[in-house]
Amino acid sequence: MATHLVTLFDMNYSARALALYESAKKHVPGCQFWFLYLDTGSKKLIEELKLERVRGFTVEELHNPELETVRKGRTQGEFAFTAKSNFLRYLVESDSVKENDAVIWADADILFYSSAQHLVQEVIPQHSIIVTPHKFPTGMEHMDDMVGKYNAGMIFFHIDDSSKKCIREWAAQCIEWCFHRLEDGKLGDQMYLNDWHKKYGGVYDLPDKGVNAGTWNILNYSMGRSGPGSFALDGEPIDELFAALASQP
Repeated sequence: MATHLVTLFDMNYSARALALYESAKKHVPGCQFWFLYLDTGSKKLIEELKLERVRGFTVEELHNPELETVRKGRTQGEFAFTAKSNFLRYLVESDSVKENDAVIWADADILFYSSAQHLVQEVIPQHSIIVTPHKFPTGMEHMDDMVGKYNAGMIFFHIDDSSKKCIREWAAQCIEWCFHRLEDGKLGDQMYLNDWHKKYGGVYDLPDKGVNAGTWNILNYSMGRSGPGSFALDGEPIDELFAALASQP
């Protein structure tokens, strides 16, 4: 089983993407990186750096005319939301991602703080799709209705029929509608995740405090250090990964 880490970015997020790359290279050893460049500057930068185990694509190289067409009517952020699932679809339909492989989607502003091997070796193989609830603090539960129950910044897939169906249908939904506004139970690409438990088999809500933690749920926990360069939530060492840089749910 191979492990793939997938993200996208433009020059504005290139420094964060490089921080993600360095942290994942350390804490997800041996994984293959897949980058989608949203502008020529990011492509040029990454190619000049000659990073190990990185394969990058431009939007045009996905050969997805629908994706290129909707780009004209969406902001850069909205197009990034749209391109995420379509890039995943391109990869899972290619020969590069095999049945039973692990695919980790990580937004470019995520960092790995410690080993993700437990997730890769034990959790992902047991489920088709792993999502992370926002876990809004007490008094903010209404935010589930505003931005969705789940945070789409980090999603894990065990590649099988269920996860491939999910990715294909999510990509089609985002082509049809993906805007940065709340409308008819939709918001960007994120609120589509609310229905995944009903639509697909093998969907699992990851309970781990330290996975995809961020500004939206950090008030749930007492955060401190468990050692040099290590962090803890409620006194428990973060032994998986911690996404600290995402500014929006």
